Amino acid sequence: MIQSEKPPTNPIYEECTLSVGQLLQHYRKSQHFSQLALATEAEISSRHISFIETGRSQPSRQVLLTLANAMDLAHRDVNLLMRTAGYSAMYQHRGLDDPQMKPVSDALNMMLENHLPYPSVVIDKDWNILMMNASYQQLLSSFPMQLNDNTNANNVLELLFSPNGLRSVIANWDEVASHLLRVRAREEALNINQGDSLLKRLLAYPNIPDWKKINDAEIEKPMLSLQLNLGQVTLNLFSTITTFGTAADITLQELRIESYFPADEQTKDFFTANSA
Repeated sequence: MIQSEKPPTNPIYEECTLSVGQLLQHYRKSQHFSQLALATEAEISSRHISFIETGRSQPSRQVLLTLANAMDLAHRDVNLLMRTAGYSAMYQHRGLDDPQMKPVSDALNMMLENHLPYPSVVIDKDWNILMMNASYQQLLSSFPMQLNDNTNANNVLELLFSPNGLRSVIANWDEVASHLLRVRAREEALNINQGDSLLKRLLAYPNIPDWKKINDAEIEKPMLSLQLNLGQVTLNLFSTITTFGTAADITLQELRIESYFPADEQTKDFFTANSA
């Protein structure tokens, strides 16, 4: 399988100037919990939660873990909560080249290989490409792209949104872009720092559709497909996202494998013929 160029490094921990109480309140509100609802879910008194958020009480490590679990926080966010309170991180953050991650790399290679002749790609939490199969690489190389220096050529979303990237060949770009912007907005809801976020970079591109409004065309079919104009052929693809269900590592929890499937016979025939 093809390893992509090394993507921009994501900091293991975000810079956080909030107190542990402020950070807890941020996560609680972002997850749409009232203090009472969180207290009920975590079986901790709402008064104690209020005291933590206002700085009147210093939470123990176990209390923070219980609250984080009740809010279903990601490993990265749990670590940030721990470190902000002065405790050691809970979860490790290994690279894919770490020897302990070899079974993971082997599994990823197997999944990418087994999905041929159709495209498949491994991405991180910020949609940076980590690995791809030969079909995905061949598909990308089929489209002429003249990216400027401000576009990250290793990022799936920036490739789709850049006017010099794939946008010009996506027949249903408004629908695809609107859907992906809503997805990214949900993904960034818990972020502490909203400075140079991927969502803001995407919204800075010209001619962004009214992405907060869901059009009837988006819900008429069972799923939204990606329609790519490739010369005389229009490829019609839909995708599935696979994640690791038992991840105890930040990298592993944030990995996603996006696998594309043909949505019509013409697209199926195209990939079958190109694999021969």
